Amino acid sequence: MSELTNKAEELAGRAKEAAGDLTDNDDLKADGAGQQAKAQVKQAVDTAAEKADEVKDAVADKAEDVAEDVKDTARQAVDTVTEKTEQVKTAVADKTPAPAVFAVVAVAGVAVYVGLRIRSAAQRRDRTRRAARVAKASFSALKS
Repeated sequence: MSELTNKAEELAGRAKEAAGDLTDNDDLKADGAGQQAKAQVKQAVDTAAEKADEVKDAVADKAEDVAEDVKDTARQAVDTVTEKTEQVKTAVADKTPAPAVFAVVAVAGVAVYVGLRIRSAAQRRDRTRRAARVAKASFSALKS
């Protein structure tokens, strides 16, 4: 209900209460007081609803502000990360040796690996030969 209607109802209640007071009519007096109370409650509800709308609008405005702040912060973070990434790329490119150096290091690594494998195979072969000689000697000793 509108504020004007609630005020009109409150005034009507006051008039009834006053008429009941003048005529010593307790029912009319009570009816007027009830009508006033009802109008005051309606006014309070309307005021509360208006305040709730104001709060809702204020919260929505604040949420929009916070969302914009978050977007700005995210954009700044992306820009910073992009800038740092470019700095790292440049630093790595400046310190990275030419591809030929990689090839030399790779060939050297392969050569070391192959050498170790050959040495390991030779050691296994020698151990096998020694074990065979020991077994043959042990077998010969058992025969005699």
